[in-house]
Amino acid sequence: MKGIDRNVYSMSLRNRQKKHNKDVRVIAITSGKGGVGKTNIAANFAYIFSKMGERVLLLDADTGLANIDVILGITPKYSLFHVLHGEKTLSEATVQGPGGIKILPAASGIQEMAELSRDQKLTLLKELDGLTESLD
Repeated sequence: MKGIDRNVYSMSLRNRQKKHNKDVRVIAITSGKGGVGKTNIAANFAYIFSKMGERVLLLDADTGLANIDVILGITPKYSLFHVLHGEKTLSEATVQGPGGIKILPAASGIQEMAELSRDQKLTLLKELDGLTESLD
């Protein structure tokens, strides 16, 4: 290869690598106090980004009083609990929400969810990493 062909080939390789090595943006909404609107803000951000063409996963990580399903009017069959116990993969536990948002609800009121083992944390990270191709 010479000249322009080599440049085009190099650009093509770089573009393919970018697609496979893309970084997924993570936005965390937190507060030390309950009832301040974290879930509403997260749901609205997810909806807006989805409407802008972004592929979004809304992960409700409130292990005490998870309520994203209530706010969005969905009834999930599975939750983060099932993923962390190896019963379901993250994509199997994810449900479609309004505007094309993917939603992974937490398991509300289950004490052991507040005390995850190292293996459970690693399982979650591995599962999240597996979704990078389908999220922005």
